[in-house]
Amino acid sequence: MKNNFLVLLLVLIGAILLTNSCGLFSPSTTNQETTTTAAASTTIAGATTSTTMAIGLTTTTTTTNTSASTTTLPSPSTTSTTTSTTISTTTTSTTTTILPSPSSTSTTTSTTISTATTSTTTTTVVGVTTTTIITSTTTTTIAEPTNLRGTSSLTGVTLFWDAVVGAHSYNLYWSNTSGVTKTNGTKIADVTSPYIHNNLVNGRAYYYVVTGVAVDNRESRESAEFVVVPQAVGALDESFNADGVVIYNGLSAWGTDVTESASGNLYVSGSIGLDLALLAFAENGEPLHTFGSDGVVRKDIAGSFDDGRALIFDQSGRLLVAGYGLIATKTSTAVLLRYDDSGHLDTSFGISGLATFGASSYTYNGWEGLALDSAGRIFAGGYYSQSELTSREGTIACYNDDGWLDLSFDGTGFVTYGEDNKHDYCQAVAVNSSGQVLACGTVGKETQDVALLRYEASGVIDETFDVAGLFSYDFGHRNDLGRALVLDNSGRILLLGFYRGSYGKMDTFVMRLLNDGVADPAFSVISLASSTFDIEGDFLALDKAGKILVAGRYGNDIFLRRYDSNGQLDTLFGDNGQVLFDHNLGIDSCIGGLVDHQGRIVLVGSVNAGNGLLLLRYK
Repeated sequence: MKNNFLVLLLVLIGAILLTNSCGLFSPSTTNQETTTTAAASTTIAGATTSTTMAIGLTTTTTTTNTSASTTTLPSPSTTSTTTSTTISTTTTSTTTTILPSPSSTSTTTSTTISTATTSTTTTTVVGVTTTTIITSTTTTTIAEPTNLRGTSSLTGVTLFWDAVVGAHSYNLYWSNTSGVTKTNGTKIADVTSPYIHNNLVNGRAYYYVVTGVAVDNRESRESAEFVVVPQAVGALDESFNADGVVIYNGLSAWGTDVTESASGNLYVSGSIGLDLALLAFAENGEPLHTFGSDGVVRKDIAGSFDDGRALIFDQSGRLLVAGYGLIATKTSTAVLLRYDDSGHLDTSFGISGLATFGASSYTYNGWEGLALDSAGRIFAGGYYSQSELTSREGTIACYNDDGWLDLSFDGTGFVTYGEDNKHDYCQAVAVNSSGQVLACGTVGKETQDVALLRYEASGVIDETFDVAGLFSYDFGHRNDLGRALVLDNSGRILLLGFYRGSYGKMDTFVMRLLNDGVADPAFSVISLASSTFDIEGDFLALDKAGKILVAGRYGNDIFLRRYDSNGQLDTLFGDNGQVLFDHNLGIDSCIGGLVDHQGRIVLVGSVNAGNGLLLLRYK
């Protein structure tokens, strides 16, 4: 019995030894053969490439920030090859999976320009351990540039555009035909705004688009197309009546002001044959035949001499014209009229389309300027005599939309300023963003000084403005006059006028005041003087780039000048900053003007000593 037990024990031991030699136990059993494969890893400027191959081997890959978990899966996996390139931040996690089945091969390749997240999976298959790295990426793009714009010179253009987030530089593409793209345009690489494109053909159209370029050379889509024509800035515009000049011939014919409709038509106020007149022109300079009689409307106020001095559109697109009508010897009335877009008087305004102000015998009354506030109220500036025994006073009146005085404005609908027995005039009015009313002109005293006043919307003088609401300036001689005013985007006030200079001739000035009425020390006062000719500036405006335009009469000619925002002459404009116009060696004058919707400069006045209405348009 004992012997049988020993025999049985020996048989069992032999069986165990035989089973072990055949590899029937798990890999953890002693005497297991273990082989480790080689793994290649390369890092270049933040990019890591890792390749692992395993066939019947055990491979171990160790990565920072590695977490391990064990999962048993029924699916097979054998040989795994992974290539991963990243250019930014990589986060790595490790998962260990035990699979009982044999092998297959997988390859994953991923390239990113932005953020990459990499996961590493370690798989063990009975004696074989492999590692798979899978990279997921998110790619961002940059937006195309916007607001591509530019200005032209004689043989070049200066281009501007708004900056784009993520753009390291920009590429410019141009062509002489519309529809320019990255594919068909001529490329100018690595540019920034502003960019000057020189050596172009004068008068030829150039089309542009711009793209943004990231630091890794990714390129955005094209911007909206912009077209510009190199040309001499300040030259007469030949697309306007063929030569840039329109003349309406007639006895006692002149223009005083001009305004532009939403469609680009031009409307001019003035006088023809002693009547108050309105004229309308298409954008190309041709008469607008749908307005009045072949583009002309005339109004006889009281059988004598009448003049339209200021012209604007109201908020409903109707024309408001202000001026005066001579009723009798030494008696005139200030008039305000409203017309529809066909040239007919709007009979719902005032009395049959006409509102008058001041008509006492032997008094002079008239309007010289017009402005609107945000509520649509109409402000007229000029002069007013209360009786034969009183002198003229600077006057600002406020009208409601129906043509009647707004009695909430200082209780009467108008305010006056000036000194007793002195002649004071208001030449221009404007309304600022706060609803305050500014008026410029003259203020009495012995020599007549330049005057600028500011009123609240209620008609009360704003005593916080300079000295008790009045800014005045004496150039040291006599006959000083504030002729026009403009508000810039910062609320500063540009003031134009003229004065009797040291040579006895009229000289022109432009000064800039801060919002409180104090002279701006950063601005160089512009002074145009001559010992030979009168220089009378009548037109003041800001162009679309914020540059200052001044025009008027220079001797017997018309002058137009452009200055930068600090008062320095812009020598790139015209002939060293100035252009002159002379019609047949006659006496010419400019009284008003505007900058149109395309940035062109329109001037209005007369030729032949007031016997021809003149309209000019400059590039």
